[in-house]
Amino acid sequence: MQQTLQDKGHYRGKVDGVFGLRTRASIRGFQKAENLPVTGQLDTLTAGRLGVTPEGQEETGGEATKGKPSAGIKWAKGSGEVVSHYGRQSRQL
Repeated sequence: MQQTLQDKGHYRGKVDGVFGLRTRASIRGFQKAENLPVTGQLDTLTAGRLGVTPEGQEETGGEATKGKPSAGIKWAKGSGEVVSHYGRQSRQL
């Protein structure tokens, strides 16, 4: 999906298969350009317009990002909690 977004001029990052902040921003840009609802998610309508299937996350079962926090978020040492630049989050992972 990142490669497809890049081919269409909507993604400038490294094609690494991680559905992070840059990928979501690229999807939002594509959705806006295509007059789709701007969600940042690879929904069925967006996937269809991109010419990809939305099952990419299902095929891997989330294994590509399992155990990794999203961009801009880091693990709190040994706690299983994540810390963002806003401070400790209450959600346990």
